[in-house]
Amino acid sequence: MNMTGCLKCGDEKAVLQKSGFKKTKAGSFQRFLCTSCGKHFTGQERHRRHTAAEQQRALMEHEEGLSMRAAARLAGVHLRSVQRWIEKKQQILSRPTTTMPTPKKRAIPLKTP
Repeated sequence: MNMTGCLKCGDEKAVLQKSGFKKTKAGSFQRFLCTSCGKHFTGQERHRRHTAAEQQRALMEHEEGLSMRAAARLAGVHLRSVQRWIEKKQQILSRPTTTMPTPKKRAIPLKTP
């Protein structure tokens, strides 16, 4: 596999050298070294990311009254993922919101005849 351009620094003309393999449970991936920035990378996505649809479905099911475990099963994700999403949502909702100061009202003098 011959890579073109560095994924870390974005240099399209960087010379990439093969630099061994990274072994994971998913398999072995070729590592590359960028001669411009000196960073190593594999050129593969490292972690499986859950889609926004999976996350929204799990949160919606939980809000509708299902247990976390049942919501995780229906969304097809791990229970701990659902727990983290709920904790993150609660942290976001508990933050104080900054509001714009309301302008002071001035009294308008009434014209009397």
